[in-house]
Amino acid sequence: MSTSTAKPAVIITCLYPRVPEFSFNTDYYLSTHIPLAKELWGPLGMGRVSVAEVTGSPDYAYKITIEFKDLESWETALEDESTRRLGDDGKNFTNSKPVFIAGNVIG
Repeated sequence: MSTSTAKPAVIITCLYPRVPEFSFNTDYYLSTHIPLAKELWGPLGMGRVSVAEVTGSPDYAYKITIEFKDLESWETALEDESTRRLGDDGKNFTNSKPVFIAGNVIG
């Protein structure tokens, strides 16, 4: 799922909490939402994306790791109008609101 081979400076973790009557359409997420994110955020500095189904946690169901070339690129992506489009697409695959955590790569 890579769009870049450069070492990322920032890793974004996106967690989808388990909510009452949790639903998540994995097929849609992988075949439509992730390609849309790559199309919209790739030019803004997004690199690799990985998607994992969380095991052993009652709190979270999915963990997505998104690499960005630097913090400024991530902040630019957040402010870009494309982010609203990605957020609006959420209703097409889940009833959960994602939690984003940004971290600088230190090793």
